Amino acid sequence: MKLLSLPEIYVILTWKNSTGLEYEALALKHFNKTLDFQIEDLTLLIKVAKPDDSGHYQLEVTKESGEVFTVQFKVFVFDHVEQPLLQGQWKALDERKCQVTLYCLVSRDSNVSYTWYRSNELIPTLRNITYLELQIDANDLHIYSCNVSNPVSWASHTLNLSQGCLHVLLSKWSTLGYNKG
Repeated sequence: MKLLSLPEIYVILTWKNSTGLEYEALALKHFNKTLDFQIEDLTLLIKVAKPDDSGHYQLEVTKESGEVFTVQFKVFVFDHVEQPLLQGQWKALDERKCQVTLYCLVSRDSNVSYTWYRSNELIPTLRNITYLELQIDANDLHIYSCNVSNPVSWASHTLNLSQGCLHVLLSKWSTLGYNKG
């Protein structure tokens, strides 16, 4: 079995019926003794896998006759999504309307998707965005949530805009606090 994502291909392990299973020294160093190969079903388990272990792998099987079979496959390892931080700014447009900009941030944001909700209703967006700009009626109750997800986990944060922006008509922009949700 070989890992193709490193600058050069290197062998992770060799298994021969006559000599048994041998892990290569470079593979043991890279994977820090977290490999476990199951001969019965040809499974390679990487215990405590890290996102750096993601990449292209190749399995090469050589039969006793010398015939070689090769299979390439891609492995993805994802971190769990952290709790996002949802913050916002608002500006009073008039006595009844506010312009609100919400920001949803996570520290490790590669390979994550952002989804926005007003109360429990999905807000459609054209692309994967970390901020949302909208105009709201100043007197209504508004609950917004940002959901951040990847293929293995998700986390969300909710912001309650119940105060409205009538209280801040004198200031041009006000920063909203946030309620953990």
